[in-house]
Amino acid sequence: MMINLTGKKAQIACGLLCCCSMAYAQSNDNSEVLTLHTGWEFSQVGTEIWRTAVVPGTVHQDLIHHNLIPNPFYGINEQKIQWVENEDWEYRTAFTITADQLKPLKGSIPTLMSTSTEHCC
Repeated sequence: MMINLTGKKAQIACGLLCCCSMAYAQSNDNSEVLTLHTGWEFSQVGTEIWRTAVVPGTVHQDLIHHNLIPNPFYGINEQKIQWVENEDWEYRTAFTITADQLKPLKGSIPTLMSTSTEHCC
């Protein structure tokens, strides 16, 4: 299963699924939580270049990590990176759910939940 999330007008702290992104497999007392904090990638919408990302995190942190923007806290660099908030950004990851994990659902649809996001996804 591939998750490909696109934020509309990604703002400063749009690391999509910033804090504690989780997938919840719902069932009675046998719910299983998969923490989705590894394997993330991000891309500027309209490009085919995917780079590693840190989730939880922000698009600014990921761009700095890849030396694509300067440190905004140095000099007047903040003015140089205003373009970032005017772009759309995609984040994606992949994860596997086994047949055994789906058995307790008994035909129900698993729910993918995100907690502590600052923006709608």
